[in-house]
This record gives sequence, C-alpha cells and structure tokens, in this order.
Amino acid sequence: MQELCALYVGDLHSSVTEANLISLFSRFDGFRSAFLCRHWITRTSLCYGYVNFDTLERAIMAMKAINYEVLNGQRIRVMLAAEARSWKDGIGNVFVKNLEAAIDSLKLHDTFSRYGRIISCKVALTPQGTSEGYGYVQFQSPESADTAIREANGSIIQSNPICVEKFIKKSERSSSEPTFTFNNLYVKNLDSSVTTEMLRGSFSEFGKITSLVIQRDINGISKGYGFVCFENPDDAKRAMEALNGTTFGSKTLYVARAQKKAERQRFLRSQYEERRKETKGLNLYVKNIVSKVNEEHLRNVLGQCGRITSIKIMRDDKGISRGFGFVCFSTREEANNAIHRLRGILFHGKSLYVSIARSKEERAAYLQTLRTTIMPSLPWGLPPTPFPIHPPLLPYGVN
Repeated sequence: MQELCALYVGDLHSSVTEANLISLFSRFDGFRSAFLCRHWITRTSLCYGYVNFDTLERAIMAMKAINYEVLNGQRIRVMLAAEARSWKDGIGNVFVKNLEAAIDSLKLHDTFSRYGRIISCKVALTPQGTSEGYGYVQFQSPESADTAIREANGSIIQSNPICVEKFIKKSERSSSEPTFTFNNLYVKNLDSSVTTEMLRGSFSEFGKITSLVIQRDINGISKGYGFVCFENPDDAKRAMEALNGTTFGSKTLYVARAQKKAERQRFLRSQYEERRKETKGLNLYVKNIVSKVNEEHLRNVLGQCGRITSIKIMRDDKGISRGFGFVCFSTREEANNAIHRLRGILFHGKSLYVSIARSKEERAAYLQTLRTTIMPSLPWGLPPTPFPIHPPLLPYGVN
C-alpha cells in the first residue's frame, strides 16, 4: 500500500532540493516525506523525485493542487507513482506536434482533458526552456487516447493546426516510411559555381517548383546549400529519392526533407549520440598538438598502434589548429595500446596527451568524482594524478 500513497514529481529544475519539495508539499494534510533522486556517483539531481502521503486520497488531493505549478522557474509534473510505470510503457500515450511556442504543459493538459483522465502531460523544451513545438499526453485508458486522436487531429490551437497521433517508441519507428508529407527539400554539397538556373533544371523534371534558393554569404558566394520547394508533395518525394546521392558537378548531392531548426537540432543530437555509442572505447582525445601538425602527421604516429578509421584536428573558423583532435581506432585493444604507448611522448616539442574521448556529461561526472572521493583523501597541496604517464617522456616527431 505504500506505493499507492507515493507521488512521482518530474520536470524539476536542476537547482531544486529536498527542502524545496518539502516546503511545497508539506502544507497538505498527510504529507510524510520527500526524496530527490540523484546520480549515484556525482550526487547531482536527476530532476525527479518522490513525495509520500499517508493515504491515497490525500496524495491525489495534493497532486491536483500542485501539478504544473512553477518551482524554481520551471513547471513541474506530478502523477501517482503507481501510474508512472504505465506512463513509461507508453500505453494510452499520444504525440502532439506543431504546437505554438506559447503552449506549455498546463495549456496542453487543459486542451486534452475533455477526452478523458490524463496521467501525464508534457511539452518538450529546449535546454534554454523554450518549447520544441511538440509534446505528449498520456491518458489513463487507450480508448481516451483513440478519441483524442480522432477528434483533435487537425484542430486549431491558437493559430496552428495541430497533428495528433499515436505515440510510437523510437525502437519501433520506421525511418524509411515518414508519416507526414512534405514539399520543401534541403539540398547541400553544391559546387560554388552552381546557379539557381542549373539547380532548377535538374529538379524541375520531377514537377512544378514554387520556390528555389541557394544560400549565399554577404559577398554573394554560395554557402553550398539551398532549398527547393515543390507544389506537389509526391513530386518532392520523387525528387529526393531520385537525386539524393547523385553526382552534380564535382560533388555528391545530399537531398532530404527540409527541417525546422529545432527538429534539425534534435536529429543532429540523436546522430551524435548514436555515433558516440558506436565509437565508445574506440575514440581517443588527443591534445597538446602544435599548430604545424596536420592529420597526416598525427596518423603517422598513432597509426603504428592499429587501424585508424577516422582522424580530425579541430580548427577555428580561420582554419588554425585549436591544439586538440580526435582519433578513432577499429578496436578497443588498438585504442588502449595507443594510450599506453603514446601518452606523454614529446611530439614536436610538446608532451602529447592521449585518453579515451568522453562526452561533456561524462567529464563532469568524472571531475565530480575526483572532488568528492579522491581529493579529500590526498595530502594538502598534492594534486591528483588520475592516470599514470606511460611511457617516460621521449622525443618523437616529424621535423
């Protein structure tokens, strides 16, 4: 029965503490305790927690009063902990897109509550706290979700016609069969010599074009990409399928559905995460690279440890080396071999630093671990040395 008296509290701002939750919920009868979930290593907030009440009735009363209230500048989301499991399973969940920026979770809840009891409602937000233009509504029953899809799809909220459809888990989606139509195409890898007339000549054979533009800088030089909009969505799809990957001038065209900025950023983030998972343990971070060293120089050194699948030195907008880069090996054994053999060698007068590449979150978690576990046990003034230096400093480099 303990679980029936617990509330799940999500979408918390990272600054929210247990004290904030206690202050918010203790004004209700039957309040017993509050617990903020934290990362087991860094102890940083996971932005959700649980609040316990002595009876189910009192928990529901608090939930109705507190749900979507603003805490530390962010709307929170409250549901019965027992129902949080069905929320994660996706039963009765609908996906809503093309939302106005002014629509938040509370307004979305008020709009869809007419179709049945809502377990959870959320508008997706950017890291800056602005709407991504889509959200999720979780109904208690699948029948309510079906009613919402049937009656709300295509309806107008403020000035936008919204799209309401059944939520499909990412693992079950088919990227090759989009569920929506599109007219506008994004085209990149264009030669600087390609004109709008040349591009129109290639695309117009698939149907009537309503607009076509090649993006240019302030000096009128092509940026290498543009947009082609067709009158008929079927023509746009045929053009994309026929021209994507074909040679146009000296380059291979990339043709895809044009995306809004927020959608494109989500896609790039997901691509980055997939790539990071695929190369975990294979990708190395290399720094202390002098400016005259290029990728080929770096390949000559690290290539002795195994087969390199990709290598890149990071540069600024003027093409000047930023002193670090990334080298990806084909196996973990090769990557580890490079770390142990090459970390600390003198390379063009600098001691080369080589380690496994980590994401920003992983680096923050590691540093927090050092601060909380390693540094307190060290003698005063002795800095931590998390990795031994192998081998001893030896000169190496291409003159």
